Order: sequence, then C-alpha cells, then structure tokens
Amino acid sequence: MRDLVALDPFNPRAVAYQVERIAEHLKALPTLRDDGMAEAHVAIFYRIEAEIRTASAEQLDGTMMLGIENMLAELSNAIGTRFFLQGSEALRMSGMTLA
Repeated sequence: MRDLVALDPFNPRAVAYQVERIAEHLKALPTLRDDGMAEAHVAIFYRIEAEIRTASAEQLDGTMMLGIENMLAELSNAIGTRFFLQGSEALRMSGMTLA
C-alpha cells in the first residue's frame, strides 16, 4: 500500500508522480547561473528526487515521510525566495528595475 501512495510514478496521488511533475515545472523556470551549477531550489529538488527514487516501500515510515515533507517545504521557500519579490531583498537580474 505504501508503494502505491508514495512510489508509484503512474499514480497521480503518489509522491513520486508529483515529484516528476515538479521536475517538469522547474525545467521551465529561468536560471540566473551560467556556470552550470544548480541554483539552491534545484539542488533541494535533486535531494528530494534522489530520496524518492532510491526509497523502497519497506523504508517508508513516518520519519522518512516527514523528512520528505520538510524538504518539500524547503523547496517551496527556496522557490519563493528566488522568484518572488521579498521586500527590499528581492533577487533581480542585473539591469532590471521595478516598475
């Protein structure tokens, strides 16, 4: 049962399926780095993806799922910081001004 709700990449309600959808969305986002290194939100996503891809149903317990949940919250915060204005500390591409 745990494998269906967490690890089934074909079940839209499974974590693995949702992680694949997140990957698609992250690929569509612009990047500021031109050195090939992952930005903070992408690095967090890679950790989540690795955790899900390497997990087995036997490993899934409350602690592991809580860890994944915390990483997803961290990803959300990193995306918010990177792509949404945060007061005077907004990250903007050089040369861009606020209208």
